[in-house]
Parts: sequence; C-alpha cells; structure tokens
Amino acid sequence: MDYNEIKSKIQSALSRKYIKCDEVAEVIATAIVAEKNLILWGPGGHAKSEMVLEALSTIYPREEVFIQSLGEDTDEASFWGGIDFNKFKKENKLEYHPENSFLFRQAAILEEIFDAPSVVLTSLKDTLTAKQLRKG
Repeated sequence: MDYNEIKSKIQSALSRKYIKCDEVAEVIATAIVAEKNLILWGPGGHAKSEMVLEALSTIYPREEVFIQSLGEDTDEASFWGGIDFNKFKKENKLEYHPENSFLFRQAAILEEIFDAPSVVLTSLKDTLTAKQLRKG
C-alpha cells in the first residue's frame, strides 16, 4: 500500500468516530510509510491511544498491534515480556520472554511512556537503536 492509500484508510476509519482527525491520520500514515516511531502527547482523555489503535487496526491485523501501559512501577522484566524463570533456575541466566513484548508485533502503542523509569527508557533506546534486544 502506498501513502495515499494508507492515509485514506486511516482517515475513513477515524472519521467514523472522531472529528478533526485528519492531522492525526496524516501523521500516523506518515510514520507507517516511513517506518518511524511516532509520539503523540497532550492532555489525558483526548483519545490519542484510541485513535492510534483504530488507525493501526485498519492497516494491521488487530493481534499484530501491541498495547502496553507504562508507569513508575514498570521494570525491565515486565517491559520485555517477563523473566524466563526456567532458564534462570537451570542455568542461572537472566533472560526475558521477548515474544510476550512488542518486539514481535507489527506495531506497538506504549502508553504513558515518559512515566517509565529511566532504566526502562534507556533499555528501550538501546534496543531501538541496535534493532535487537541485547538484554537476553
């Protein structure tokens, strides 16, 4: 699908539920085509996450869109899908279950990302830069 096709699908989906959503549709379509991350910010309760989920679900199968809320209690283990306790018990090696995280999905919505502890954000930055999970 090209940019205009993606933008049109997203605008159509969003306009069924939301008013003044053309700019949001445009930036989401641009991020999808450019394969870049997108940050939407603003006051709570303005349907940012809902619009992104609706938009992404018109492009990708719903099971390919991962949603995770972050906060000050988020730790690396939960962010990366949980600790593989069997491996830890058998080999005393700390690894995660990345298949339970956003890493194996087409798209992810990370809500309240700036509320996450710096250790989680640093790990996310490293992973996005390296394009691989280097912590297990």
